[in-house]
Amino acid sequence: MIGKPKYNYDDKVEFDIDDKTVKGYVYIIDKYGIWEDNSDVYYDIMTFDETMLYKHIKEPNLRKLS
Repeated sequence: MIGKPKYNYDDKVEFDIDDKTVKGYVYIIDKYGIWEDNSDVYYDIMTFDETMLYKHIKEPNLRKLS
């Protein structure tokens, strides 16, 4: 929900992109959305294995890892 992120910094999460599942941790939280879409919370996710930052992942697209 906008302004109230479901995930916190360093939470381990996963999401699907281009027919693959990416696993990483929450690096940045845009709790009031982004310029293009301020309707939901967005996150930047740092991957575990690629050392890559995926930007602007919408909250409903994330799943928490245990």
